[in-house]
Amino acid sequence: MEILWTSAVAASTARSPFAFSFTGFGALKVGMTVRQAEKALKFQLTEDVGPDDDPAGCHYAGNAGQLPGIALMVESGRIVRIDVTDSRYQTARGARVGTPEGELRRSYPGIRTLPHKYDENGHYLVLVSPDQQFALLFETDGKVVTEFRVGLREPVGYVERCL
Repeated sequence: MEILWTSAVAASTARSPFAFSFTGFGALKVGMTVRQAEKALKFQLTEDVGPDDDPAGCHYAGNAGQLPGIALMVESGRIVRIDVTDSRYQTARGARVGTPEGELRRSYPGIRTLPHKYDENGHYLVLVSPDQQFALLFETDGKVVTEFRVGLREPVGYVERCL
C-alpha cells in the first residue's frame, strides 16, 4: 500500500469530546474492536467482509443510518482509521468537508501540504500527532476539503483505502 509521507510533522489540536481528534470522535476511539465500538456508540455496525474475505484483513465497518458519511477502517480486528465525507462532522478546531485550504493552514500552523495522487489541482494536508503514532489528513480539490481521515499514522496515509 502506498503511504503519503515519510517524515513526521508534529502538531497538537485542541480537545473536544464532540469533535474529531487524532484518535477518534466522542466515545469512538482508534484501537477499539468493532464490538467495543458498537458498545461505545450504542448501535450496531455492519462490516464489509465478503464470504471469501479474511475477516482479520483490512475492511470497512459503518452504519449509514447512524453515522452517515463515516467509514471505519478495520485491520486485524481493530479500528485503525476513520474516514469522513460529510460536512456535519468537524475537527476540534472546526475544520470540516468544505473548509477552504487557507483556513486549514491558519487553524493548523505547520500543516504539511502534499500533491494529490489523482487530482492534479488537489492536495493532501497532513498533521502527525506529537507522539508520531496518529495522523489527521485532509484531502482537497485545491480549494476546499473534500474529505478527511484520522487514526493510526500508516493507515491514514493509505491512498487507496484497503487494497
